[in-house]
Amino acid sequence: MILPGAWRSRPGGSIPVWGGIGMTATCLDVPVIRVRLVVVDRVLHMAARIATPGRVRVAFGVTMRLKGEEY
Repeated sequence: MILPGAWRSRPGGSIPVWGGIGMTATCLDVPVIRVRLVVVDRVLHMAARIATPGRVRVAFGVTMRLKGEEY
């Protein structure tokens, strides 16, 4: 699992995907599954330093195999 950084978006927002992850997956010929953590702001607010107990939803995308320079 590779996380693109410790970035969190505002509720309803998203963070752009970084090309380095795609390049790594292409070079290693491994599958990529995008994962989205939904309602994380309920357990880890933008200004918080420590998470509080709570539920989040994890959404998985389709499995992708990147070839060439698709990253």
